Amino acid sequence: MSNPQTSSERDHTEQKVWTLVDALPQREAIDSSDAKTWVDEVVGAHGEAAIWHAIRLNGFGGSEIGVLVRNQAGERADHQASAHDIVEGKLMRRAPLESTSHLRRGHENEAYHATRFYKKHHAVRDEVAFKVLSEAKGSRAWMRYSPDDVTLKPLMPIVGEDGGITTVHTPGQLHRWLDDYKAPSQVESGDEIAFQYACQLHQGAILCAEAGVEIVGMMLSQFDWANWALKDDVVAWSPEIGQMILEAGDHYWECVLRGEVPPYIRKPALDGMDGYIKDYEAAAQMYA
Repeated sequence: MSNPQTSSERDHTEQKVWTLVDALPQREAIDSSDAKTWVDEVVGAHGEAAIWHAIRLNGFGGSEIGVLVRNQAGERADHQASAHDIVEGKLMRRAPLESTSHLRRGHENEAYHATRFYKKHHAVRDEVAFKVLSEAKGSRAWMRYSPDDVTLKPLMPIVGEDGGITTVHTPGQLHRWLDDYKAPSQVESGDEIAFQYACQLHQGAILCAEAGVEIVGMMLSQFDWANWALKDDVVAWSPEIGQMILEAGDHYWECVLRGEVPPYIRKPALDGMDGYIKDYEAAAQMYA
């Protein structure tokens, strides 16, 4: 919970939040009583940060898109997340009142994580590209992305004929990468990465392309608390995942605009999808 605001500060925050809420494309689908309850509770719980939460109502971010992709394919998502809850949230029927330990851990450790990452890879942030991507708006109205980092590092990914990735050091030559930092409670030791993490980076890569930010690759960096080390994986671009992101985002944003909350996924996994996800995760190339 944030530090308590004074009465005048709270009024100012509420005014800003209401301005954002009233401008939402799904505003007509949001019940006024739901909106009032949401604003009261979120401003009370988060203070000025409620403005950030209100901005997030206007689309699907990278941390949400993997959940939507899996549910669209008939798969349950990780961490008990669901398209049902995400759409309900966009319609202000569900308020983000608590910050999970997972989110707090990642946020509070991000600066140190980045420092370790820069030192390990002799990297620097590309401030211009980072700013462009941070402000980018995709061709899809719902597409949102808050980049963790866009870096320049002397490293180049090479894709082999078999689709595998190797990395080549290029001393004196810097290449632009899209990077994402994670701080899970446990990091798997193998080469695989979570499918939803891959979806998050893919959404960022789509926005990079649309915003004219040329990147040579994507890298997921997970802070391994047990070994006090970074597990860094080069993520291969998958046209199939890119297409699934667009289709899932389009489908569920239509649900938001119509005010229709999709049901929870309760049926068994869709034939083939679970295998596809495992095949993709196994194909991730670890660079550590």
